Amino acid sequence: MAFSFKTEGDNKNLMNIVGVVVVIMLLGLGTYLLFFAPEPFVEVVAPTELESVSELSSVSLNDSALKDDPVYNLLENKVEGVEPGEAGRDNPFARF
Repeated sequence: MAFSFKTEGDNKNLMNIVGVVVVIMLLGLGTYLLFFAPEPFVEVVAPTELESVSELSSVSLNDSALKDDPVYNLLENKVEGVEPGEAGRDNPFARF
């Protein structure tokens, strides 16, 4: 039996062609997914008890119940008045 081996130059040429074909296929797939693929449906994040989302807009909040709550009145503001610091250099591209 005789074995035939190809030279190294032929393998490089074949690998270059395969690489170019793979890159072109990936670019084509990316273009399809970005511009031509159908958009996925957006799921509505609302309870199933609601007939429609318009019911959510008719909900009114009673803030007096919150303000009269003793636990809410125990909360303290831990952030004191914050003053703006130094803005930086006049010319940020100037040399140091």
